[in-house]
Amino acid sequence: MSGRFLYPLLMRLPYRDRMKFATWRFQKVREAFYEESRLDIEATKGLRNRETLMERLGVLEERARKRRQIVWMVYRAIGERLGKGEGFAQSMKPFIPGEEYALLELAESSTKEDAARRGFELCSMTASARRVLATTTAMQLAYPVMLLAYMYGLGAMFGALIYPQVLEIRPLEQWSAPGRFLYAIDTFCADYWWLNVALISALVWTYFYGLKRWTGPLRNRIDAAPLMWRNRRDLRAALLIVSLSGLFDSGLTLSGALERIKVNADPWLRWHVTRMLRRLELKPEEPMRALETGIFSALVVDRIADAERRDNFVEAVKSLGRGSLDRVVEAVRRNARITHYALRAAGHRSGAFYRGGRGLLCRHRTRWPAKRAGCKRRQFLTRTRTMKTQQTTMARREAQRRLARRKKQTGELSLIEAGAVLGAMALLALIIYLGVPFVRNMVQAAHFKSEATMFHTGIQNATQNDANFSGESLTSLAQNHAFDAAGARVASDYSTVQGMFGGDVTATPGTVTNANDAVITTYPVPAAVCSMSAAALSNVFTEVSINGTVVYSPTTAFSSSAAGSACSSAGQVATVELYTTRS
Repeated sequence: MSGRFLYPLLMRLPYRDRMKFATWRFQKVREAFYEESRLDIEATKGLRNRETLMERLGVLEERARKRRQIVWMVYRAIGERLGKGEGFAQSMKPFIPGEEYALLELAESSTKEDAARRGFELCSMTASARRVLATTTAMQLAYPVMLLAYMYGLGAMFGALIYPQVLEIRPLEQWSAPGRFLYAIDTFCADYWWLNVALISALVWTYFYGLKRWTGPLRNRIDAAPLMWRNRRDLRAALLIVSLSGLFDSGLTLSGALERIKVNADPWLRWHVTRMLRRLELKPEEPMRALETGIFSALVVDRIADAERRDNFVEAVKSLGRGSLDRVVEAVRRNARITHYALRAAGHRSGAFYRGGRGLLCRHRTRWPAKRAGCKRRQFLTRTRTMKTQQTTMARREAQRRLARRKKQTGELSLIEAGAVLGAMALLALIIYLGVPFVRNMVQAAHFKSEATMFHTGIQNATQNDANFSGESLTSLAQNHAFDAAGARVASDYSTVQGMFGGDVTATPGTVTNANDAVITTYPVPAAVCSMSAAALSNVFTEVSINGTVVYSPTTAFSSSAAGSACSSAGQVATVELYTTRS
């Protein structure tokens, strides 16, 4: 259902935006792609790995096209890069995370027979671990974040709607201390919501931006705390162990392996690897000490140290690398539960504070002076208190009547109406974002078809006395007003004609049936405009060629599918050749 409606809209976007959507979709299915590719390599041992992968990519592209899944663009791009002679890791680099690219590059450079199979296996495990990290963390944080957002919304609602009306009944000076404190917080939430949203957005952006860039001793202490950073640190540490294990299999030493990893590392991992190399230079006889930079948890360090005592350091890392990702998955789930309960406790404490404070707000009591001796004074105080209570009760009742009779002023919106307006605005923005490119392409296609038709008529008028078109050129045709439809885009010396979309229009003699019996007008246009205009152009011109493919001629019937494929065969810009003859 989603493919039927969403796929046509996506295919009308520019090529770069379509590829972004396709890459995002490939990120969701790459785990299955790794696993199926590994199984294909195992089942076809008689073929070379490269041939097996290209065949697999072709099958996946055809299947995704039939199912109207935009991910076919990624499969096609990978296959084209492989066909140009690039390595598989380099072909996959734009579409996968850096850690998986490093594993594929490592497997590609290995001399072992099962290197490709092992590379896909490790990438599948890595993708699985990343998926578990993302989904588990999101699920564990969803409830606390929603609870805190609910509490903020409740506070903003009280500050904007409830408290102003309560002030009409009881002045702020008569509120209790917790009530005044809640009033200050809630009014701040309501009046400065834009500042709070900006701060939260900045914090979220800073968190994701600093994951790969923030380094230093403070980051190490944050990574060791039971928060979201520790989950990512454990995953990256496991991937580092897997990479070291593979590099040791290739015969590299620890320093050589670290230098190799440092080449494609992000700033955070490069900082740790650089510290490892410095420690290794100072004390090469203590490789275990070189790894203690804070990237590995105490449990992993102890495991490597115990394995090193039983065997040498290289074999210890190899044995640990075989099961490190599975252990990371369990650690991620455990850490996510800790973070979940911590945030949940914070949310419930905030909720209890709000409920208790608003309960106090609803139970205001006037504090009277302490008891004083003397019966007369007590009687006087009692009468005074009764009078004040009666006056206060009457004033309160009058205020409540005014509040109950208060009507919504003209122009005001209720919460439901305001939510509907915001939802409509969001839907309108989405429609504009998706619909503007389509409408723009339709308008541009209409202008292009009109100008091309005027060019056809102008060329026929300018050459009506010629025996053939061998003596014609762009300059002679422009001088005879064949391209007047272009207006100011025709150069003053008639040497060039600029197209509607920025490219240069050319005109040369050509052949349809006999020599020089046609003028070929070459016009560069966007691929989308080309697809929308091809059918109309075939009704005007004797022959139409797109990117070197003849889509219509006296001997070739027009096909919309062939025209669409020809328009998109050269990327975002298509070169349309229009043949003008006597008839």
